[in-house]
Amino acid sequence: MIRPMGTMILGGLRWGIALLACLAAALVAMTVSVRPPDQAAMKAPSDLLAEAAPDMTPEDLAAFMANRRWGVSLNELLKAEAAPPPSADPPGQGEPGLHPVLVEMGYVGLIVAEGQTAVLLASPEGGVARLAPGDTLPDGRTLVSVTDNRLILGGDGRPEEVLTLFPRVRE
Repeated sequence: MIRPMGTMILGGLRWGIALLACLAAALVAMTVSVRPPDQAAMKAPSDLLAEAAPDMTPEDLAAFMANRRWGVSLNELLKAEAAPPPSADPPGQGEPGLHPVLVEMGYVGLIVAEGQTAVLLASPEGGVARLAPGDTLPDGRTLVSVTDNRLILGGDGRPEEVLTLFPRVRE
């Protein structure tokens, strides 16, 4: 599309005026002198705070600390932090947690990626072993199946054993 010469000149003129305005603003900004503040006349921040709020009294936060809006109050959290740690009983004995057989096996974790699953077990040498379905466990049992919430173990002449990885939480 061909533009008439008059619109091209007007467009260039607009850009030129805008450029000159920016240059003028920059020159004015450079010529304005700014002096640093007088150090003797400056007040300390603590003096300014005292002038702004001369009679600050602490706010009563008891109602805030007792609020159970999100299921537990801050007072309960502070008491729980101060309480002694729970006993070191192995999980699975009277409390929800990892199945005792999984603890015995050295269960570390589960990998589910692209339709393939594997189990991670702590090896006696100190590393971590990755076992897929069909592999043999250190105790001689076979890993029959792995899903996102359970392992099925089997062996020669042994019945299949189903181990739940993530049991439901008791209320």
